[in-house]
Amino acid sequence: MNNKDYQYLTTKLHEPPVGTLDAEKIKIGIHEVIKTNIVTFKQENVIGIDKNNKKIFLENGTLNYDYLVVAIGAVPETFETPGVKEHAYFIFNFDSIYQLKLQIESMFMTYSSEPDDHLLSFIIVGGGFTGVEFLSELAYSAPYLSKKYGVPLEKIKITCVEAGSTILREFDPEIINYSLYVLEQYGIKILQNQKVVKCEKDGVILNNSTEKLYGNTIVWTVGIKGHHIASEAGFNVVNGRVKIDEFLQVPNEENVFFIGDSSIFTNVHGKEEPPTAQIAIQQGEHCAKNIVALIRGQSLKPFNYVYRGTLMSLGRKNATGIVYNKRVKGRIASFLKKVTEWRYYLKLGGLKLFLKKIFI
Repeated sequence: MNNKDYQYLTTKLHEPPVGTLDAEKIKIGIHEVIKTNIVTFKQENVIGIDKNNKKIFLENGTLNYDYLVVAIGAVPETFETPGVKEHAYFIFNFDSIYQLKLQIESMFMTYSSEPDDHLLSFIIVGGGFTGVEFLSELAYSAPYLSKKYGVPLEKIKITCVEAGSTILREFDPEIINYSLYVLEQYGIKILQNQKVVKCEKDGVILNNSTEKLYGNTIVWTVGIKGHHIASEAGFNVVNGRVKIDEFLQVPNEENVFFIGDSSIFTNVHGKEEPPTAQIAIQQGEHCAKNIVALIRGQSLKPFNYVYRGTLMSLGRKNATGIVYNKRVKGRIASFLKKVTEWRYYLKLGGLKLFLKKIFI
């Protein structure tokens, strides 16, 4: 069940808003990857869960369940900062990147007829993985956008505002320093130790500055939190996400699994694993095997997350990260990032989906 008849490649969400990739390329039709002879797909909005009576409430009816797998993802964390919902744009689903793309196009077209420096000033709030990927893609595409809309390249200003002491806190210093170097070459301004306390239509207010940072496009990439459905259903949540055990089940709940961004998984060392596409994919595969085991009356197997590395795009032909504990950067890292995407297409939809996504 899903509220759309498609899914999308979350690791590519930063590209379509700046026009470097057709958004249709990252869409994956659900009927392309399920066996319709044994799986019934319902396109519905889930509005509630009754875990005591094993019911799912939909906009157009209800469903009973024997086994429940909740993979509802997450929503942006705004920390209730004033003006974010009204004036900021997000990069977390297909609809959000469509709105951001329209905004970027509108700013360039408007500048062509009514020059105003604030129109081409872009503020990215949050210097984490998503924020850096987007601002890098925007900076890489700036010459193309300048030529397409006939605006001076030097008028395009990109600023990243990070509340912490450094961007990319989840990475080691070598990767951080390389990323900072690349961003500097792009001409991106990085403001660290600066927290946005208010968003307005034409800029943001910072906590340690009396001056306003102007820009007509504010992109909020501060983080995520769980969907409200989990807490409203009575599950024990932390920032909207549900803690699960080693079998991916919710403790003390019969046959209920949470996976992906909606869950909190702690490894054998007592460390909480960050919500990434990589762990979500592995959880999905393992969860399916454990449900089969339950049906057959067999013992469940604990989930063992295998971290293969993380690759972060720094523009179309550059990237950095770790692959099997080895640091990589530059074009080779960019190529390896594409390989991980190709591998996902193969695993999800076989050769047919792979060929379609690579060659269309």
